[in-house]
Parts: sequence; C-alpha cells; structure tokens
Amino acid sequence: MRLRLLIAAQLAWVSLAGVLCRGLLPKAIAEWVEGIVAPTYLFALFGFPVLVILAVRREHWPEWRFWLVGLIQTALTFATLLAVMPAFQ
Repeated sequence: MRLRLLIAAQLAWVSLAGVLCRGLLPKAIAEWVEGIVAPTYLFALFGFPVLVILAVRREHWPEWRFWLVGLIQTALTFATLLAVMPAFQ
C-alpha cells in the first residue's frame, strides 16, 4: 500500500510540474501550484526513488519485481527532468 501511495504521489508531482512549467494553468492556480512544486523539486528528484526502493525492500518479492519497480522509478525520474525542462530553457 505504501508503495502504491508513493508512486501515485510521484505521478501527481510530475504532472503538476509539467503543467506548471508549460504554462497551462490559470495564473491564480499557477501561483499556488508553484508554491508546492518549487520547494519540493529536490525531494521529487531524489527522495521519491529512495523511499520507493526502501518500501520495495520491505516486501518479500521475487527479484524480477524489484527490478521492474526500479525500471518504473528510472522512467519517473526521467519524466521529472523532462517535466521541468521548459522552465530551464
């Protein structure tokens, strides 16, 4: 359950960051979302993958599931970098 919650939170953060950086939100909502996304960027980039890996280690799963979750985390970390790329260009 914790693993699903972490991955869902990470997906929500990546979605908010992508929408915010592309300017698709109205100004009133954009300021509110920026107040959430900007201070949590480093946590999203490093904290989510570490917490997910720690949650997976507590489960007694076969090794292929561990690697599958690692692959999903790699994709989500890359998506995080792509989501905020327009802000840096």
